[in-house]
Amino acid sequence: MNLNWNHIQGDVQSAIGESARLNHLLKSIKMTNILQANDYFSVKLSVENKLILQMTERQILPQLKSVLESRLGGRVEFEIEFNSTQEPFVSIDPAPETATETAAETAADFEPFSTAQPTFKFKNKYVLNSGSSFSSFCQTAENTFAVTAAKHFARATGSDFQLMTLCGPSGTGKTHLLNAVGWELLGLEKGLKVKLISGDDLITDFQAACQKRSMNEFRLKYRLETDVLLIDDIHCLEKAKATQTELFNLLNDFQKCGKKIVLTCDRGVQSFEGFEDRLKSRLLGSLVLELDHPSVSSKLQILNFKLNSQGLRIPEEMIQRILLSSGPCIRSVEGAINRLKMLIQTAGHLDSAILDKMFPVSSEKEIEAISVDAIILRVCNVNKVSVADLKGASRKRHLVAARRECAASLKAELGLTIADIGRILQRDHSTIISLLKAR
Repeated sequence: MNLNWNHIQGDVQSAIGESARLNHLLKSIKMTNILQANDYFSVKLSVENKLILQMTERQILPQLKSVLESRLGGRVEFEIEFNSTQEPFVSIDPAPETATETAAETAADFEPFSTAQPTFKFKNKYVLNSGSSFSSFCQTAENTFAVTAAKHFARATGSDFQLMTLCGPSGTGKTHLLNAVGWELLGLEKGLKVKLISGDDLITDFQAACQKRSMNEFRLKYRLETDVLLIDDIHCLEKAKATQTELFNLLNDFQKCGKKIVLTCDRGVQSFEGFEDRLKSRLLGSLVLELDHPSVSSKLQILNFKLNSQGLRIPEEMIQRILLSSGPCIRSVEGAINRLKMLIQTAGHLDSAILDKMFPVSSEKEIEAISVDAIILRVCNVNKVSVADLKGASRKRHLVAARRECAASLKAELGLTIADIGRILQRDHSTIISLLKAR
């Protein structure tokens, strides 16, 4: 019997609506044959694995059955076969950091996938951080593109944006953005099963499933019971070859089902020497977003953002001390704010003597550099212009006014010379004199 499968898929898509996840699942199903029996039609379908089968039976077959029975004019029964492209795992990875030996079990030793209820569930640690959303993330020059792209990824539908990788050194905000994507997706679709795990957790769970001969439970947990998977620090998998194979299969299944996965790593994927080429290629083909440590002016912006969100008010000179004493990453700024909160809670006020010990000052030159950035950022915030526009070539009236205010502040507050101000604002000597005279 000859039926147009594309037309059938179109009818089923109309029945299931605009769900991108179900439409992707439908595209992974193939109809291979239709036979007419005495009182029914036998329709043979082909799927890649039992995960696709489980989801198909629950979410696609009822609509497909209705469409086919309408077209064929009789009762329809399904026969489903597997055409798997997945590779089995062949060994157990060592446990993260503490493992001393590996097991010798092979894929043939494990029990087949079944519908048995899992005996272990996602723990409470596999939940999103309530304080890590897009609204609580401070955008700076170093991360603006990454934040904008991550928001677009969360809101996008279709096959173009299903896998995203956030790369960058520790303390640049990767984990915060990872959680923020999860919260954004939950806000768009209530009841979505969003799971956040670490690379070490994935290795540990995979190893436990191998040792307990319960890969069916592992796959139920990570595939059928998960709509969005967020994995932090996947560089932990560099020496975990078997877990890499399972992750590769997981990526394939999520892609076929229209599900999203977001990963973080501490450096560019191309530098992972221990990753299989096919997995590395898959990750490089994802939406790769790079984050970097904030500049001095960005650290100041982050510090003010976090102080305002905490309702803390501290003197300007103390802000400069905090910036000088904190490290290059965002976490160092958060640590400084936590110390301030502790001081207020224990002493009842900001004791200047204790603050001097908490945040010791280095050199006068460093203080001056921080002060210049603070003044520039303050003027830009007040006049609602960017630092790039302030130092740029445009001569629009509001930009000239902002440069005039900045030049006057640098001279009055720091006592800088005309030459110093010109160097900072990228203007010649005569232009700075004109700006100051206009005051």
